Amino acid sequence: MSARLVPSQDPDVIFDRLEAFVRRIAPPGVRTSVTKIGGGRPSVTPVDHPVTQAAARALEATFGRAPVYIREGGSIPVCASFEGTLGVPVVLLGFAPPNNHAHAPNEWMDLENHEMGIRTIVRLWDEIAALLEAIQLLRADARGGVLVLDELAERFRRHVDAAEELAAGALPAVAAALEDGNVFVPELAQLLFG
Repeated sequence: MSARLVPSQDPDVIFDRLEAFVRRIAPPGVRTSVTKIGGGRPSVTPVDHPVTQAAARALEATFGRAPVYIREGGSIPVCASFEGTLGVPVVLLGFAPPNNHAHAPNEWMDLENHEMGIRTIVRLWDEIAALLEAIQLLRADARGGVLVLDELAERFRRHVDAAEELAAGALPAVAAALEDGNVFVPELAQLLFG
């Protein structure tokens, strides 16, 4: 059994309560065993955080429409660990359709979504770089005027152009490997990342 936690739930407390519940409902003469195999603290990313907003801009620029924010359960305990250790939120972006059979032997992903995902991530890194440059420029130039913002906009355009060229160079190799039909996600990852 897997339990998806919501904010403020403690995985150890939930496990103890689940174990007690199973013992309580077991019919007389039935032995039960509940073993904890892992646990992770819940995590929620604020939608108004600058990096979340940068991700939204990258998604909209790539897909042509604004993202819809939803809360979704998942088992990625490292998110809460990163938040706690680094003090920054974790932004997760999904590019697979809901019927892709995630983590199953027949997992698949549409090549167009894969390409759009690459382009979105490239834009996201550029958005984050632009945020950092804006902070640095505004700190360096107490005026914080139009010239600083114009320079930032030009740097951002150069980053996007270079990133799109890089992504375009990798995509023909992926497309060629997929010519024979469906390639499952693990095989595609092996092709891309070795």
